[in-house]
Amino acid sequence: TVELVSGNALLRQKLAETQECLWMAQAERECAQVWAAEFEAAAAGYHASQQRELRVLELQVRSNASAADDFRRRLEKRDQRIAELEDSVATHARLEAARAELRGENEELRRILEEARE
Repeated sequence: TVELVSGNALLRQKLAETQECLWMAQAERECAQVWAAEFEAAAAGYHASQQRELRVLELQVRSNASAADDFRRRLEKRDQRIAELEDSVATHARLEAARAELRGENEELRRILEEARE
């Protein structure tokens, strides 16, 4: 009977230790689930933050591309206007040369006319 009592006490002690281990394991499991949920929430928040930042960067790229296109069009218009002005200057130079040539011819004709009158 002493052995039974002693064996019973030992079994109760082992049962208590086992239950304590189970409770600790369950508590650790619950902590791990909480940590996993917190980690998933943090990862989702980080992902959402990165997606927002990506959208902002995409908008900036589009805006910069639009500004670059506008600037390119302005440069093309400026280049076209410069070409028009260069053509106008060349035309003016040709007209001045023709006018000078005509003056020279007029002077020569006047001289011939004066000589003819004399």
